[in-house]
Parts: sequence; C-alpha cells; structure tokens
Amino acid sequence: MKTILNTARLYIYLTVQQSETWILLLVVPVIMMVVLGLAINQDAFADVTILVDVVDEDQTELSAALLAQLEGVQGDTVVFCWYGADDNDDACNLKAKDSFSKVGTDRLKEGDVAATLIIPQGFGAAIEQGQAIPLTYRSNDQFNSPTVAKTTIETAISQFSGSILIADIGTRVGAEDFNAYPTDEERQAAYESLRTNAQNQMLQPAVTVKRQSSGEAIVVGLGTRQSVSGIGSMFVLFTLLGVAQTMVVERQQGTLQRLFTLPVPRFNIITGKILGAFSFGVLQFVVFILIGLLFLDVDWGKDYLAVAALVLAYCWSGTALGFAMSTFVKTPEQAAGASNFLAMMLAPLGGAWWPLDIVPDFMRVAGHISPIAWVMDGFNELLYYNGTLVDVLPMVGVLLGMSVLFIGVAVQRFKYE
Repeated sequence: MKTILNTARLYIYLTVQQSETWILLLVVPVIMMVVLGLAINQDAFADVTILVDVVDEDQTELSAALLAQLEGVQGDTVVFCWYGADDNDDACNLKAKDSFSKVGTDRLKEGDVAATLIIPQGFGAAIEQGQAIPLTYRSNDQFNSPTVAKTTIETAISQFSGSILIADIGTRVGAEDFNAYPTDEERQAAYESLRTNAQNQMLQPAVTVKRQSSGEAIVVGLGTRQSVSGIGSMFVLFTLLGVAQTMVVERQQGTLQRLFTLPVPRFNIITGKILGAFSFGVLQFVVFILIGLLFLDVDWGKDYLAVAALVLAYCWSGTALGFAMSTFVKTPEQAAGASNFLAMMLAPLGGAWWPLDIVPDFMRVAGHISPIAWVMDGFNELLYYNGTLVDVLPMVGVLLGMSVLFIGVAVQRFKYE
C-alpha cells in the first residue's frame, strides 16, 4: 500500500511541477467558465425577441391552417411577422401594405429579423394530393436565434403534418372499412372536420412545469451553473485522459521498465499511477467547485455527499478510460492526439457546452455514451432541482459501471513489457 501511495504522490508532484498544467488545466477553464456563464446567463435571454418573417404565396385554406399553427406555437421569444396582415406585433415594425419583395430581403440581410419562412404557391394543392412541397426557410448568420426560430417552425410543421395524417387515416378507414362516406363530398367534409379538430387540439397550450429554487424560476442549462459544471467536467477529462500519455512516455523512455525492477509488485506501480491521475482529477474538480461557490455564485445544492459521489465516480470513470486508451496508442503523439480528440468529442456530445435538452432525441441518446452526460445529469439534479444523493445514485451507478468496463479492457490488453 505504501508503494501505491508513494507512486501516486510522485505522479501528482511531477504534474504540478509543469507550468502548462496551471495554465491549461486551471487558468483556461476558469476563464471559459466566466465567459460562458456571462454569455448564456438567464437574464440575457429574459427580454430577447426573435422575429421571423412569414410570407404566404399560396393563399389557400391549408396555407392559412399552417399560419394558424405557427401562430399557436409562437411565444414571448419567437414572434412571427405576417406579410399582408394589419395585426402584427408592434415589435415586427411591419405594415399591411409592405410587400416581401420590397422589404423582406433587406430585413433579413440587415438583421432586423432572424429568419424568413415562405409558403410557396401550390402548397395547398400538393397537400390535398398527398404530395410534399418544400417550404423556403432562410436565416441570417447569428448563432442562437436561427436555431430557436427553426425549432419553433419545425414544431408547428410537425403539428400541422400530424393533423393532416390524422384526417387522412380517419377518412380512409371510415370509407374503406365502414362505407361511412358514400360520396366524395361527404368524404371531403369529414376530412376537413377531422383535420380542423386535430389542429385545434394541437393548438391547445401544452402543460408546462416550472422548476423553482428558493422561489426563483430557473432555466436549466443557463448561467454559471452550466458553465462551471460543464467546462469543469471537460477539463478534468483532459487531465484524466492524460494518464495514457504518461504511460506511453514512461514506457518509451524506459522509466516504467526500471520501476518494474524494484522489489515490489508491478501491479502496485500501475495502481499508484492510476491513483495519482485520479487524485489530481478530483483535486482539480474540487478547485472548480470552490471557484464556482465562492466567486461565481454557483449553489451546488444541499447534499454535498451527492456532489462528492458524482465527482469521485466521474473521475474514476475518466481515469479508467485513460488507462484503457493507453493500451491502444504506441507513441506520445498518438496518446496526446487521441486524448484531445476524445475529450473534445465527448464534451459537447455529453452536454458540457450546452444542455442536452436542446438537442434532438437521438443526439440525447447518443450523448450518453459520454461519461460527461451522466455527470451533467447528476449536476442538473443537484444544481437546478435541489436533488439529493438518492437522485444521483443512478448516474453514479452508470459511471461506476463504465469504470468497470474500461478497467476490464485495460487489464485485458495491458502488457508490462
């Protein structure tokens, strides 16, 4: 045991002696936490209004139905501006006499609106014939607003398509299986009735749940809560994956082989190095937590035992991943490149840069191959929902399961020579 502890202590000592350690693993992440925390804070989005110009070139009943669907999904953030309408929101600064050909392109180019949606001629006829006709969507070069606008539009189109599908299936089954509509007029009337009823149901406001902490409404994924936990997790992963490069360098320089000649079990030396990387990662995360608590107003919740369990499980899984990776790379350059690539891939995939709530379902599922996704799920429970140890135990369990898998691969492939 003494050999393991001494080896771990030496690993930490050598790591902190490198000046780049302090810059890359402590200074840079703290700067990123502050910048991102200020850039995506909740107050910054409180009064944002995203304008989207909408042009109906079709002027049919079905295009009007789509416009109604769009109006149903707009809110305080996304506001649709209708060409030819005299009841636009005051923020639109658009008059009924304004034509898209004269002012629309300039509004988009100058950044007055975030995007433009055009419903082309033939839209209604194509829908009636069961054909698809593409809508024209144009957005400006801003980073956030086109994404929000496009998501809102896609929601409306999805609901509109759903009402079409419900009406189509309903009338077809009624006509073919029950002979309910003997004439084309009756079938068309039933189709319109079903579509209108389905659309009206979809236009009903969805049930929303507001999470609150200390009486204050909290938006998940904004502010220093997201930036400190996410950026902290990413840079700790850089540290933990660094064990792969250490192993390769020492093997290449012969240091590891010389250590194996000592009258101690080889397993103790390897375990000591792994424990050193793990311990440094934990210390790094503790520093980030303290910085967030003392300087960035991050409330880590009431259960610090849960925070500790998350940090320890995450750091152990990252260390195990680095150890496993060391058995696949052969040169320090390969180890460094693989570590950087893996950390930079797993970080955004796992929600370190942005909350996974804003990505499509399949990306949310794929993102959970990353240990960062599980630790961020746990931190979200603690930071936003006042979670406890019980709430984060599933995440801790998955992280420990990943550790077992990575250690198993590493032990199977590791060669002492």
